[in-house]
Amino acid sequence: YAILGVDSAATTSEITRAYRSIAIKHHPDRRRGRANPTGQDDGDEKFVEAQAAYEILKDDAKREFYDAGG
Repeated sequence: YAILGVDSAATTSEITRAYRSIAIKHHPDRRRGRANPTGQDDGDEKFVEAQAAYEILKDDAKREFYDAGG
């Protein structure tokens, strides 16, 4: 939930909206050619983390398992 910036009571549409926002910002194709002033590029990592979180939270069974501590 924290990776996507949503509450645990968020609806599937809220989760999807949050994921899309992060995906647009951090997708490797969107960032290509943009220089990072710090020299570090954590965009790929954020994109992969967001994908993993979304894959769990968009599926009711996986989300229920995650919420149960799995």
